[in-house]
Amino acid sequence: MLERNRFLAIKNLAKDIRKENQKIFAAFEKDPVEDQIKQKEEFIESVVESMEIAFSDGEQGREEKQIFRANILIPDDLDFFNAYSKDKNIRNLMNKYVVSIEDVMSKITELNIYGKYIDTFGEEVDTGDADFVGEMVNLSSEEAESLLDEIEDLSNVMDELKIDHEEPKEETKKEVEDKKEVKATKKETNEEKASIDDDLDEITDAVSSFIDQFNMSKNELDKVKSDLETAKNEKNSLKDQISSLQSENEQIRKSADDIISELSRVRAETETVQAENNDLRSKNELLQQKIRQSADLLRKIYNSIPKK
Repeated sequence: MLERNRFLAIKNLAKDIRKENQKIFAAFEKDPVEDQIKQKEEFIESVVESMEIAFSDGEQGREEKQIFRANILIPDDLDFFNAYSKDKNIRNLMNKYVVSIEDVMSKITELNIYGKYIDTFGEEVDTGDADFVGEMVNLSSEEAESLLDEIEDLSNVMDELKIDHEEPKEETKKEVEDKKEVKATKKETNEEKASIDDDLDEITDAVSSFIDQFNMSKNELDKVKSDLETAKNEKNSLKDQISSLQSENEQIRKSADDIISELSRVRAETETVQAENNDLRSKNELLQQKIRQSADLLRKIYNSIPKK
């Protein structure tokens, strides 16, 4: 567990970085979920490398990195607390903040263990309600640490209460009383041990349930990733089909343009032929009229010739 000053220094540094780069994170929101998570991961790696942030070694360093990541990706503690209080579905929290399951679990663990260091949860929110992991396992971090201390103390007491096996001998009144007191102490100790064993069983069951939920959420996430990959492949297939149809439509359009052009040419030729036909018809009618007139003239001449 980190000291208060170390915890708050890392937390505030992460929040300042998120605030200074708010426009970058806003730009991420325009991309698909998988791309956003990848871009955020690359952003955090670049920040750590460029700022040369010195995390501690070993387990403490790993915890510091988790707190740093969680507060860049999910900087608003109260917003996260309210979201978690209304809906404890891990997958929904992942979708809300567009982060991985590990980052959601890191934030839950952080607010559970270090809630007392955060002013928001020290004053505005009941610290009992802010104990996220405690809500899952019905045991706060302080209670768990205290219980482990009790177990260690009890082990020491049990070692001190071990009685060597010796040959039976006549006991004095004081020895009998001491023996009764030791038995009573041993009985009380066994009862305490049984109670602690029951608590440990409850913790084990709760942790097992938590792990099962974690694995279930991970399986759901894997299924979502698989579904997204399938949807992406289907989308690419549809894009290829649309591209093919667009190419066919373009060819059809060109063919239609050629047909329209040919129809226009035929129509123009038809109009020319019709005009020529009309002209020939007019000439034919004029010629027929002249023929009739000539026939009438010949008939008159013929009739005017004397008959013998």
